Amino acid sequence: MHVITKRQLRGAEIFASQLSAEFVKHGHQVIIVGLQPPVAFPTVEGVKYIDLKIDKSNRILSYAGWKAFAELVKKHGPDIIQANASETLKFTVLSKLLFRWKTPIAYRNANKVSDFIKSVASKIFNTFLARRVNFVISVSENCRVDFVKTFGVRNENTVTIPIGTILSEVKHDRPVIPSNREYWINVASLVPEKNHAGLLRVFKRYVEQGGTRDLIIVGDGKLKASLLSDVAALGLQDRAHFLGYRQDVDALMQHASGLVLPSLIEGLPGVILEAMASRIPVITYDVGGIPEVIFHERTGMLIRKGEETEFVAAMYTVEKDAALRESLINAAYLTCIHNYAIGPIAERFLIQYKKIVTV
Repeated sequence: MHVITKRQLRGAEIFASQLSAEFVKHGHQVIIVGLQPPVAFPTVEGVKYIDLKIDKSNRILSYAGWKAFAELVKKHGPDIIQANASETLKFTVLSKLLFRWKTPIAYRNANKVSDFIKSVASKIFNTFLARRVNFVISVSENCRVDFVKTFGVRNENTVTIPIGTILSEVKHDRPVIPSNREYWINVASLVPEKNHAGLLRVFKRYVEQGGTRDLIIVGDGKLKASLLSDVAALGLQDRAHFLGYRQDVDALMQHASGLVLPSLIEGLPGVILEAMASRIPVITYDVGGIPEVIFHERTGMLIRKGEETEFVAAMYTVEKDAALRESLINAAYLTCIHNYAIGPIAERFLIQYKKIVTV
């Protein structure tokens, strides 16, 4: 049983869907439980979907939600429950403590958690929760070590299994976008840690220095209004385009000049692997587990966090140096094939699940 915040086109939820598809191929029954009402989500044949539809304002501290979930656990009797992202960790642990169901919980840690701890009270509460899951599966070694250090959980109750990606040879036609120019792409929720304000500053400098490509941003979130104001203030209305959620991200990715991702906080974002699998270069800051995948001028361009001048220079390098661009693309694609194909990654999860349930 996978628990997600809600059915939405966000990294943690998309990866849970991809894993579920692989589990079904192996003959397993899979249930995906969303806490909040669904938005949009790629459904998988053979997977059962249940939405608790808890109000967003009460999504964690919801007695009715905890009880409803406990009843689902009793009814379906899953072998294991994987909580995907921090909200689901809080929800599942509190439901288990209150209603005393026994199913083991594996927590999918997808971030460097210490970056999100802002107070002593927050650390105490999250430590209490973290020590009550049976196992933690982190998206990168950097995130695993940080989780152990931050919450004092035992090393032997943690493991690193990265995200995987679907390798496809399907060629897509260029999708409809607001411009006919070539473009850079960013795919991320519009939240502070994704640093879209910084991306717009970088792109402004790129344009001022003669850059001819546009910028398209795929995703939505609470910062959209302020970011649109930034676009107007920077005079980028004709060059920077917010597309919202899209169902054709694969096509958008294939036709992009490269992925630009100046996030300030990350675990190991799936969009990087999607870009690598789509054969486009990646330019990103060196945060979280990204340096475990992107090696500078080998599998992508890895920029020191906050170095906007270096980021702009990397965009120009990738754009102008055809030999380097081709080298980055080929090395990144081979890395995906050998290390991040979704099938073998899913098998590693299944092996770990078996270890957890037999303890």
